[in-house]
Amino acid sequence: MITTRAIYTLIFSGAGKTTLLNVLAGRVVSTNRVQVSADIRYGYTNIQSLPGGIQKFRQRIAFVPQEDVVNILSTPREAIHFSAKLRLPQSTSNKEIEALVNEYLEKLGLSKCADVIIGGGLKKGISGGQKKRTCIGIELVTDPGLIFLDEPTSGLDAVSAEDLMGLLNQLARAGNVVIFTIHQPSSSIFLSFDKLILLSEGKLMYHGSTTDVPAYFEKAGYALPELENPADWVLVRVEMLDVRIDIGPKAYLFCLHGTYLPLYLESSPALFIRGLKIWWLLLLRGCTYL
Repeated sequence: MITTRAIYTLIFSGAGKTTLLNVLAGRVVSTNRVQVSADIRYGYTNIQSLPGGIQKFRQRIAFVPQEDVVNILSTPREAIHFSAKLRLPQSTSNKEIEALVNEYLEKLGLSKCADVIIGGGLKKGISGGQKKRTCIGIELVTDPGLIFLDEPTSGLDAVSAEDLMGLLNQLARAGNVVIFTIHQPSSSIFLSFDKLILLSEGKLMYHGSTTDVPAYFEKAGYALPELENPADWVLVRVEMLDVRIDIGPKAYLFCLHGTYLPLYLESSPALFIRGLKIWWLLLLRGCTYL
């Protein structure tokens, strides 16, 4: 369920976070080969039950992909103006569009580079952070209620990432729902999230406030060390623990940095050999066979 006035984030590479984001944003539909089903609620309203379903609801959704999709020869002003002309109602006057473009250039901190070409590749232009904010501005001109971003801080330096997160916080405090994926954020960025979703191999590991993460893992027996980045620590801990395999009735134990993991082997030669291979891989990763 998506609630209002909150920042959600999903971390861990390869966990399925981009797929989940695409489903929530209505960018993935069922085909003859793949069936997509979901119960998506905005507040307490089932989006699929609305007239037109999620495809109609997409008009209220802004989606910023991980790759910057923008004309490198345009300026931020031209890119946002083009999006407004294309997507706003025809009754919107040129004067209103111009005022709207100037407003978002100011909000996004793009006033000083508004008339500089975006650039890309071998064409010099604005910085990566300014380009990402331009892509966000292209989506914001429709005044969406939900803003989805796929790894918005990827490729940005620490300062640009902090500035971008400050902007997303402002959008959330203004009443928008901001949902994005992120991989290995800094500790300051991590603590700025309102809500956090941890995914691993498509499975939900945690959903709640970022301030409750240390207590949650400590209750499970894994205390967060002092002066440690919670995001990095959680990522490493999950990668270390994510070696549990159940393939039969006979139990063997592996110890991974003090954590005992059950590994079940059947008596067939093929599965026994597979178990030996798994044991060897775990041994290389710091495991002890008991």
